[in-house]
Amino acid sequence: MATLNDSIVLCNNTNLEPGRDWCLKSKDFNNIVMCYRESISERIGLWQVLSDSHLSVVAFIFQLVFIMFVNHLIIFLFRTLRLPRIAAEILGGILLGASGIARTSFGFDYIFPQRTIMTLETVANLGLLFYMFLVGLEVEIKPISQTSKEALTISMAGFLLPFPVGYALHCMFVGDNIGVRTDAATFGPIFWGLALCTTNFSELAMILEDLKLLHTEIGRIALSATVVTDGIAWVFLVLLVATIKDMHVYTVILGSAFVIFCLLALRPAITWYIEQHAISNYHYEDFHICFVLTGVVACGYITDACGCHSILGGFMLGLIIPKGELKRVLMEKVEDFISGVLLPLFFLITGLRTNRQDIFNGQFPIVTIVSVIVLAFVVKIISTFVAAVFFNKMSPRDGLTLGLLMNTKGLLALIVINSARNEKILDNTTFTIIILAIWLMTVVVVPIVTLTHRSFRNSEKCSQRSLISLQPDSELRVLACFHSSHEVSSIINLLDASNPTKQSPIFIFAIHLVENNGRAAAMLIVHDACRINVGGDKKDHELLDSSQHVATAAFDGFKNKKEGITVQPLTTVSAYDTMHEDICNLAEENRTNIIILTFQPNAKSTGGGTNPGLINNHHLRSINKKVMEKSPCSVAILVDRGHRPPVASDSPSGNCQVGHHFMVLFISGPDDREALAYAERMSRSRTVALTVMRFIASDYIDNNRNDDNDGDDREEKEKAMDDQYFEGFRQKTRDNPLVNVGEVVVNSVEEVVKAIGTMAEEYDIIIVGKGRRSSDGQSSSKMLEGMEWSDYPELGLLGDALVCSTIAVSAWILIVQQGGSNGDDICWNGQVVDNGSGRLEEKLGHTIWQPLRVETPEFTPFVSRSSSCC
Repeated sequence: MATLNDSIVLCNNTNLEPGRDWCLKSKDFNNIVMCYRESISERIGLWQVLSDSHLSVVAFIFQLVFIMFVNHLIIFLFRTLRLPRIAAEILGGILLGASGIARTSFGFDYIFPQRTIMTLETVANLGLLFYMFLVGLEVEIKPISQTSKEALTISMAGFLLPFPVGYALHCMFVGDNIGVRTDAATFGPIFWGLALCTTNFSELAMILEDLKLLHTEIGRIALSATVVTDGIAWVFLVLLVATIKDMHVYTVILGSAFVIFCLLALRPAITWYIEQHAISNYHYEDFHICFVLTGVVACGYITDACGCHSILGGFMLGLIIPKGELKRVLMEKVEDFISGVLLPLFFLITGLRTNRQDIFNGQFPIVTIVSVIVLAFVVKIISTFVAAVFFNKMSPRDGLTLGLLMNTKGLLALIVINSARNEKILDNTTFTIIILAIWLMTVVVVPIVTLTHRSFRNSEKCSQRSLISLQPDSELRVLACFHSSHEVSSIINLLDASNPTKQSPIFIFAIHLVENNGRAAAMLIVHDACRINVGGDKKDHELLDSSQHVATAAFDGFKNKKEGITVQPLTTVSAYDTMHEDICNLAEENRTNIIILTFQPNAKSTGGGTNPGLINNHHLRSINKKVMEKSPCSVAILVDRGHRPPVASDSPSGNCQVGHHFMVLFISGPDDREALAYAERMSRSRTVALTVMRFIASDYIDNNRNDDNDGDDREEKEKAMDDQYFEGFRQKTRDNPLVNVGEVVVNSVEEVVKAIGTMAEEYDIIIVGKGRRSSDGQSSSKMLEGMEWSDYPELGLLGDALVCSTIAVSAWILIVQQGGSNGDDICWNGQVVDNGSGRLEEKLGHTIWQPLRVETPEFTPFVSRSSSCC
C-alpha cells in the first residue's frame, strides 16, 4: 500500500493484469484478500469515462435492473410450472452468480466487478432486514401459544432426527479436507444440522395456497408446527453466532433483554400510543410509516451491536406492532418494493457464493455428493412421517404429504447457511453442496404432493351431497361465503329461516373470502387466527379488519340467540381466479350439504343501489359460476335486492309470530326438487309461511291422458320423480296450516311469467331451482324453451328472469342447484338414502326413487289441491 498526500490511500497497481483493476494479495482457508484501484472522484462525467462500472451508483443501478429482470423472468417460468417462487429466486441467484454469468470474464469484469460486491451485500442485508420486519408483521403471538399437540409433536420430530443426520452428513462429506480450521470442524456440522431442521412458514404458506391445502387439516398442522420449528431455529442461530464470536454470554444476556423489552415494554407502549391518539380513526400518514421504517433500522442496529443478527431486531419490531390498519398500510406501502427490488439482491449474494465447480472438480466422488443430497432430502420426511402416523394416528398418505411439506426450505435456511459463511465456518464447497440440497428439497415438493395427495384426494370425491338425501333430524352443514360485512345480515336471515333446532342443528362454516394481493405470508396468520376465539376483549379487536370483526360479531350474536347453531369462522385468502377451488375444497373437507353464495345484481337490473363493500360484480359472478360447476354438494345463490325481510319475533304470550313469507316455484328437474327439499326444512319453523306452486305443462297432461310413452326415457323418468317427490312433500306438510301447495296448468312460458307476476309481490323470498340446460343452451324443461337468456345465465332461466324483471322487486331470490354441475341426481355409492319423503336405492344397477307408501286417491296432476288435501 502507498500513501499519497497523507490523506488518500491508493492500491499499488504495478502488478495489475491488463484490462483489470484488481489483483490478488493473499489467499488462505476461506479468506481471500484482493486489492483494486479506486477512483476517488470523476471530473469528466458519465459519458467520458472508460467504463461506467467505475461509478458505484451507475453500476449498482445497472446490476439492480439486470437482477430484477432475470429474477422475475425465472419466477414467471416457474409459475407456469406451478413451482415455488422461492425455488425460482434461489435458481436466479445461482444462474447470476459464480456458477453462471458471474463466472464468465464478461460477467465478472462488467456486470458484477469485484469492487461492487460490497455495495450489493450492504443493500441485500438491508433488504433482508426489512423483509424480516414484514414477516414479523404477519406473526401473532396468541396463536403460537395455542399450538396443538399434533403440531408440537411434528415440530419436535423435525429436530430429533434431521439435526444429528445433518451433523453426520457434514462430517462424512468433509472428512479430512477441513484443514486446520478448528471452528469449521466444530461448528460446521451444527450449521448443516440446523439448516436441515428449518421450515420457512412464509414459503410454506405460498405452497399450501397454490396446492389449495391451506385450509385443510394438513395445512393447519404444517403451519402451526412450522412456527414452533422456526422459533427454535432462531434461538439456536442466535446462540451459535454468539458462541462463534467469543461473546456468547453478553450476546445471550443482551439479546434476551432486547426481546423481553420489546414484548413487555415497547409493545404495550405502541398499543397505548395508538389507542390514546386514535390517529384520525386509525388513518396513518406517511410520517407514521417513515417513523416505523426508521425504527426497523434502529432495532437492527441494536441487535447487531448486541452480537445477534441484525434481522432479529427487524423481526421483533414487526412482531410487536399491533395487527390491524397499521399493518395493512405498512404492507401496502413497502412490501412490493422490498420483495420485488431489495430481496433479489440477497439471492444474488447467495448465488455468488455458490460455485458448482467446487464440488464437481473431482475432489469428491459423485456417489458421495448424491448420497449427501438424497439423505438430506429424505431425513425430515421420514421423521415427520413417523411422528404423524405412529404418534398422531394420521393416515400414511397424510403423513407422507406432511413430511414433504415440512421439508420445504426458504429464507431461514439461507440465512443460517449465509451466517455460517460470513463467520468463515463453511467454505465454498460445504456452502455450495448444502445450497443445492436446499434448492432440490424445495423444488420437488409441489410436483410430488400434486401427484400423491391431490390425485388420491380427487379419487375419493365420488359422492355429491345434497339436501334431498339428508335425514329429517340430522345435522345440516352449511358453508356460508361472504366477501364483506354487507352480505352477512342476508345470510343470517336465511339461516334463521332454515329452522335450526336441537333435534336438527345447523353447523355453519362462515367463510370470509379475501383477495390475495401478493401478501403470501399473511395467509399463515389469517389461517391460524381463525382457529382461536376472535371475539375477545377490546384489545383483540384491532387484530381483525373492520369487515371481519363485524361479520364475526354478527355470527356470534346469531349463535348465542338461537339454539341448535354452531358457527366456525374461517378466512380464505386466494386470487379471484382460484377462489372457487378454496370454497369447493372447504366444502369437501368439512362434508357440507350446501354452499350459500351471495350476489347483488347491477343497479340497472333492479333499480336499486349497490353496497360499496361488495367486490366487482364480474369477479363475484365468475366465482359463483365456477363454484356451481365444481361443487361437491348443493349450491344456493342468494340474490339480495336491497329489501330486508322481517325477522320473526316473540309475542307477549311466548309464541313465535310469522315473520317470513316464502314462495317456491316448482317446474321440473333435480334442482327444483332440491329447492323443494330446502323449503320443506324451512316449513318446519313456526315463523315461516310457505307457498309452493307447481307449474304443469298442458302437453304433459295430454300425454298422461293418452298414455303416450314415445318420449325421451330420461325425460319420462324425471317427470315421474317430480311427481313422486312433490306428492311426498304434500303428504309431509298436509297438517301444517302455514304451508299452502298448489298446481297451475300453463300452455307457454308467457303464462308462467304472468302467473308468477300475479302472486309474487307479497313474498319475502322466492325459491327456485337453477334448472339444467342442454349443450345448445335450451332448458331441459320444455315449458321454458321459449325463454331467452338476459344478464345472468349462471342463475338459470327462471332465476335470470326473476332477477332481471320488475316482478317482486323487493323480494330476495334464492336459486338452488343440486349437488353436481351436470344436474344429475346425487351419487350415493349404492347406499339407501332416506329423507323422510322417500328413498333412493339401487336395484339391478339402476337408481330408483321410492316415495313413501301413503293411501291417496289416484294422482290427478291437473287438479289444483291445497295443503289440506290428501
